[in-house]
Amino acid sequence: VVSFLKPTNRLTIASEVVIQHYEEAPLDFYIEDYAVNYPFVYAQADWADLAAFQQPIFPLDQPTVNQWLMQMGISTIPEQTFTLLTKLNQTINQQFRYQIREEAGVQTPAQTIQMGSGSCRDYATLFIEACRCLGLASRFVSGYSHAPATEAGNATTHAWAEVYLPG
Repeated sequence: VVSFLKPTNRLTIASEVVIQHYEEAPLDFYIEDYAVNYPFVYAQADWADLAAFQQPIFPLDQPTVNQWLMQMGISTIPEQTFTLLTKLNQTINQQFRYQIREEAGVQTPAQTIQMGSGSCRDYATLFIEACRCLGLASRFVSGYSHAPATEAGNATTHAWAEVYLPG
């Protein structure tokens, strides 16, 4: 209830709302039964759509990436697909030193492995190439990272990988 001392012809209400949404179960998604465990073969109906996302981007780096996967204990040994992807992600995070790079383009996966460092786009490229060596369809994605503490208009680019899991 609002009371005014005298009549007015204008009422201004200023409101600011901050909403933070957190997924209660961010990993609660459906995966087709045949893809829950790795290795698996994508359904034949998906082959044409996924073919481009399974081809190596850096075919000359495949021996280096395969050797790195084996050294890290990541291979075609049967395990849950999500566990395999988590292991790959954590291995990259723990083994490599993050480095901001202003140069255009990406390092090859072999360069990232050899140097032991890279930017987010280099990490994503290595992750994608590793997934493709394992037969998993994956792609490169980039966008802007929201940074609420920075001044308006300031944003930073970010790159990540997506893996197609049927479901």
